[in-house]
Amino acid sequence: MNDSGTHCPYSVDGSRMREFVSDPQSAVAHLRSGSGIRFVKFEGREPAWLVTDPNMARSVLRDSRFVKTLRGDRNSSAGPRWRNTADLEPRLFRHMLNEDGADHSRLRGAVSSWFSRASVESLLPTVEACSLRALERLEHVKEFDLVADYCLPYSYSVIAEILGISTSSMDDIVEAMLVVGGDSAPSDREFRIACDQLVSFIDDLLHEADSEDRPGLLRELRRSRVFSDDEVSSLVFLLLIAGYETTANLMANFVFGILHGEFKSPALMGWEQWVEYFSSELPSASSFQTTTHRRSQCDLDLGGRQVRRGDLVVVYLMSVNGSVGTELASCISPFGYGPHFCLGRNLAVCEATVGIRLLFQRFPLMALIEDRSVGWREDLLIRGPVGLWCRGDGGPVSDTCHQATERVVR
Repeated sequence: MNDSGTHCPYSVDGSRMREFVSDPQSAVAHLRSGSGIRFVKFEGREPAWLVTDPNMARSVLRDSRFVKTLRGDRNSSAGPRWRNTADLEPRLFRHMLNEDGADHSRLRGAVSSWFSRASVESLLPTVEACSLRALERLEHVKEFDLVADYCLPYSYSVIAEILGISTSSMDDIVEAMLVVGGDSAPSDREFRIACDQLVSFIDDLLHEADSEDRPGLLRELRRSRVFSDDEVSSLVFLLLIAGYETTANLMANFVFGILHGEFKSPALMGWEQWVEYFSSELPSASSFQTTTHRRSQCDLDLGGRQVRRGDLVVVYLMSVNGSVGTELASCISPFGYGPHFCLGRNLAVCEATVGIRLLFQRFPLMALIEDRSVGWREDLLIRGPVGLWCRGDGGPVSDTCHQATERVVR
């Protein structure tokens, strides 16, 4: 690989990486000052072509020459940590996020109805109940970590309800989920143990789904003739990891903006007004997913650079909606663009709308604890605070959010 005829990538070391994750727009504006595509080496990661030009970003995400997984290399979609778990690839990676073409369409189409606007609207009472249960845990707590104590348990309880499994069973596997999908730096052994725990957990879920008749997506997947056993296992894994990650980081980023005065608090407005406000601010506020990646299937020219087959191409998603110095497009960038646009977008927006609203009803005077610094995940894929320690004060949650349900997911 080369950049402008050289073999010297732009290096993003530890300090630059921290700048990138804490203020990605400024960091990418700097990278874009030279070119819309640059060969970059992020510390501890594979060198990649970083695309920051909006038009080029859209082009890559629509172009079938750029794929999630190279043919003949099932592990090409995995990060470095996954190289030591190649034997688990069939059980964890055969899901829509890592497939292209006909397989992607087949897998996505078979479950898309579960995440449609109509389906998410019908889930609103369930989503609200999950939020209220999570808030009950904070009833007599003066200080709490918003991410660990509210966003995470709230979001994974919603996933449990959709799958048709008990929330208590999720409690047993949360630590493994955080090791695999979180921002920690586990050893290879710790990472492998967590993966094995998740595989065993999913096996138990599938066995229970075969022997019990509990309504939910898991039961429908087992009855479906669309999925192989490995594909069912992989989809459950995707929902367990990506499902809670998306909502938890979306909420944490938006609440962080509220507590810093960047956005208005829902405590200051009614439900209808909040829904409208949240929707209007979402494109500029929800940069929880910073990048997405593709592999080049062939040698090609991209923005005057010679990209070779197998090269990693990282698209900075804020470029897709042009929020760095260009006009906003219609799509919401953190949810992706093109065929792999996030299927769970409707659900994540619904969860965040309801969850943030009820949070500020319970804690209308909530504020960050000043002597607790906010650290950001050093992760190119997901951007979010590692923890948000807050001090809350407020009354019990009273009114419900059943009104205007159809507007939550617009």
